Amino acid sequence: MRLATTCSNATVSRMPRTGLAFVFAYASISSLQHPLEWVRLLPSFTAKMIDGTTHLKSFAIYEMALTSWLIYGKFLRYCLADAEQ
Repeated sequence: MRLATTCSNATVSRMPRTGLAFVFAYASISSLQHPLEWVRLLPSFTAKMIDGTTHLKSFAIYEMALTSWLIYGKFLRYCLADAEQ
């Protein structure tokens, strides 16, 4: 039996963006609320260059910017290329 699909191309492209935006939002909010749990996940060589909590705060701001960019939906080619790195 074949099921009819009613999803448009816009819906299909929005679903992965929403999922990826949720992941970035969760990580940034959680790292700001509980920084000591996330600091231990940082590579040791970064701790020699910059304080762990400072690094987490700056990275959380970066992740929030990516989240906003994904939700906004403009220039996604650049956003997704940046998220891959």
